[in-house]
Amino acid sequence: LTFMPWAPCDCPQRFLHIGVSGSYQYDLDQLRYRARPEVCIGPRIANTGTFDAEEAFLFGGEFAFGFDRWHVQGEWIGAQVTSEVEDDPMFSGWYVEASYMLNGPTRPFKRQYATFDKVKPCKNFLAKDCCGPGAFELAARYSYLDLNDKAIIGNEVSDITVGLNWYLNPNT
Repeated sequence: LTFMPWAPCDCPQRFLHIGVSGSYQYDLDQLRYRARPEVCIGPRIANTGTFDAEEAFLFGGEFAFGFDRWHVQGEWIGAQVTSEVEDDPMFSGWYVEASYMLNGPTRPFKRQYATFDKVKPCKNFLAKDCCGPGAFELAARYSYLDLNDKAIIGNEVSDITVGLNWYLNPNT
């Protein structure tokens, strides 16, 4: 479920988006949670291994805030597992990120779909009619995942990412 408690105008670059989620898994025999680093390549750095479980309830929350060239968003998710063998473990993870568009465009938000739209540079890089630099975004992100609880040692991982994103045109 998502809603927008603040959207002062019809412009897609000023908003506050809040969401909650939930999922219930039942009639399980075994369960496993695992993750790769932020770039999604390489070995899995967090892994609970397969363990006996009867059911799992996942619940989460998210927010996104945009104000002209500024953008902040974050998400948290938890998993409460019912497992007689493993003493009902609880796992969680979250991230928060912020970015600033350096030269003009914004990170637009499609309100009707509750998703972000593509960045559209003011002047595309190497365009036929109007050559420009594209768009540049300075971004930072911190994420955390804890797959340790009770007898399960799945690892605890935190990650910091800082970057400069270059949008050549609306498609690249």
